[in-house]
Amino acid sequence: MKDGALVLKLEVNQVVEQRPYAYQLINGVVKEVPCKYIFKNKTLGFEFPSGYDTKIQSNH
Repeated sequence: MKDGALVLKLEVNQVVEQRPYAYQLINGVVKEVPCKYIFKNKTLGFEFPSGYDTKIQSNH
């Protein structure tokens, strides 16, 4: 990973997946939620290092 982006080095090329972006819609306002990639137990995922507002529920 470099600057939050995921860098995959393949035999013939390199693939870069930009850092993840997450947000919550709170009272009609988009609020960015810090998010980052993690690699744990041979599995790629993401986490919210500062958490997020768990009181907000999605309409979907």
